[in-house]
Amino acid sequence: IACTVLAGCQSTGPKRADSDDSEDSMEAVVLEPIEQGYFIPDNFIARARFMEGQYPNLLAPTSSAIWVNQHTSGIKLDNEQKMSTEGVPQEYIDAAGLITDNFVVIECHVDTLFPDSSIAYDMSSLRGLDVYLESDTGRRVYPIQKVLGSSATEAQVGALKRYARLNLLVFPMVDVVTEQPTIEVGTQSMDLVIEGFNSRYAFTWLGVGPAGPMPGTLEDKPDMADVITWRPSHSESYQLFKLRFTEMIEKLAALTRVPQG
Repeated sequence: IACTVLAGCQSTGPKRADSDDSEDSMEAVVLEPIEQGYFIPDNFIARARFMEGQYPNLLAPTSSAIWVNQHTSGIKLDNEQKMSTEGVPQEYIDAAGLITDNFVVIECHVDTLFPDSSIAYDMSSLRGLDVYLESDTGRRVYPIQKVLGSSATEAQVGALKRYARLNLLVFPMVDVVTEQPTIEVGTQSMDLVIEGFNSRYAFTWLGVGPAGPMPGTLEDKPDMADVITWRPSHSESYQLFKLRFTEMIEKLAALTRVPQG
């Protein structure tokens, strides 16, 4: 069903001199319906790339972003179940499914070693920056929620201070303004773009192929073992397990009915 947005208003005609009132009508712009796509990255961990601007050293090369879906969430869960003697509550497991079925979550680990410590601190928390997801098809969507996953850690590195912080970014599966899907069928890459301080950075995920149609039912979902070939390396596992499964669910508690830890 095509959705409409209000694009502007147009007078019904010139105002008559003998008339006290005139009616304005809103001109409706009809957007072409877009089919929601199911995007699967070929590597779920992306590194920061300087795109353009004044400061190529705002983000350290160690900065990374993790695409959180049922696969990466499942890897976190398996690891925690192996490490925990008490197990993981079923309500947390159910909440993870609700989150990954309805939202795109990006776990963004920001490291910065910038000479201006005030700018570096703001970068670590993405404060005052434009942050959005952008597809290769030109679709752009902004987060509906940003969660500071940790306090900024500070360490002296030579003459510079290193700030590091985890930011959780939550994007809707359907844009709240246009009511169009965030990811459309045919999408082959997604960028998390960070713009600020006259600079532009991106974390890029390439798809295992063009995004296919969103499965209609649980039974229609492809077996991830048949689709995903990515297995985290030792260094990627370290990055993936910085945020434990239960910690992630508790920090995203506002999206579910799971109590905050």
